[in-house]
Amino acid sequence: MKKKHTMEYFEANGVRQYLLHNKSGDPSAPVLLVVHGGPGAPDSNVAHKFREWWKGLFHIVSWDQRGAGKTLAANGEPPEYPITVQDILADMREILAHLKEMYGVEKVYLLGLSWGTLLCSLYSLEHPEDVAALISAGQVTSFYRSEQAAYGIVKEAVVAGGNKKDLELLESIAPYPEQPFSYGSDAVEIKMPKFKRLQSKYGYAMKLTFELIFAFLLGPASKLSEVSYYSKKSADKRKAYNEELLKYLFDFEIDELGYEYSVPVCYITGDKDYTTTSSLAVEYFDKIVAPKKLHCPIAGAGHNAMFDQPELFARALTDVRALAETP
Repeated sequence: MKKKHTMEYFEANGVRQYLLHNKSGDPSAPVLLVVHGGPGAPDSNVAHKFREWWKGLFHIVSWDQRGAGKTLAANGEPPEYPITVQDILADMREILAHLKEMYGVEKVYLLGLSWGTLLCSLYSLEHPEDVAALISAGQVTSFYRSEQAAYGIVKEAVVAGGNKKDLELLESIAPYPEQPFSYGSDAVEIKMPKFKRLQSKYGYAMKLTFELIFAFLLGPASKLSEVSYYSKKSADKRKAYNEELLKYLFDFEIDELGYEYSVPVCYITGDKDYTTTSSLAVEYFDKIVAPKKLHCPIAGAGHNAMFDQPELFARALTDVRALAETP
């Protein structure tokens, strides 16, 4: 019986980087690189679910970025940390060149998840020659404006619920968000955690489901010895490695990238996503000028749309491939 997945450590720019290949049964299928969120939150341990849900649509390659998951485990503390966005983009270029040669393709599909959407957007603008299509799920637009929208919807829910303690907590952090809303500011370090507790309580935050936990623990590529690299125990270490990336994330404004893309662009948005606020992503998507573009809204999905509505997410990927391959 053919192995369904293969693991590889590919050295890019002096760093051993973990790649998990879930190959399609169709040798001629295109290649999809999954670029995870965070920074520092890999999804390679749940990639067996992607293979199950996407049923041979792509050769799926999951990559643990610098400072994350099995790449972090393989390298310990490389001297180039803290990591920069340009480090990650340079790694992407090496990895895509490797995948193009390995699979014999001219271009690779990019699927960005949350933080990964920012990376994929930047890469597609800089190196469109490598990209078959840019697929964004949970597109990062503006952390500040996203928190504004989330605060509004959570405030409505708290007021409607009439819980006195929650109302007092909401009052105690007002105004929220406030400038400076940068990494390390009081608004982020003190007020934001309090707001996130309310956001989660009222059902407007990303849900950590039992299915997601079991998928992580029971994944064929999971190793007990590496669990600490994903746990809260190592959170401070990962945070230190990814500090420059977090600063970039909090200051990021997608409109500063402009609206001209040279590759097909697809946005997959969950209507209940208030982590990266889908309405802001749609506003930006509507301004994009691209050879082809497709918006796939998914009802009943939050920030983790692929787990919230796996069948609809798979259908969106099918539509993207059809769009990209249509002359």
